[in-house]
Amino acid sequence: MTPDRVRCPAGVDEVLRFTPQIPGGALKITWDFGLSTYLKLAVFSLKGFDRVVYFDADTLVLDDVSELWDPSRYTEADLYAVRECVERGADPRSHGKFNTGVMVIGPRMLGGSVFQELLHVASRRFL
Repeated sequence: MTPDRVRCPAGVDEVLRFTPQIPGGALKITWDFGLSTYLKLAVFSLKGFDRVVYFDADTLVLDDVSELWDPSRYTEADLYAVRECVERGADPRSHGKFNTGVMVIGPRMLGGSVFQELLHVASRRFL
């Protein structure tokens, strides 16, 4: 997802051009929370997908990740992400929290209502 017009790189099925319509209350969220985090949350507003596989731009993929797209896998839960832990060298303040640099998001979490809930949670934290 990007607000820029870009050509689809080799190996990528689709690049979505996305210009967020940032509601007034979310402007402070994007300032304090960061536009990149707002755009990550906006992934949950996408409609018409059976699954979204999300990678942060700074994710370095070292092995085959094609199983993330396999429609027979990762279907039991609505969201898959990695929990931070000591073994991964995470800051102790983030232990047990999700690292959302790589996510598999199921269809029940897409379409807008979860996005609105996430914005609400962020607004309580940053407004």
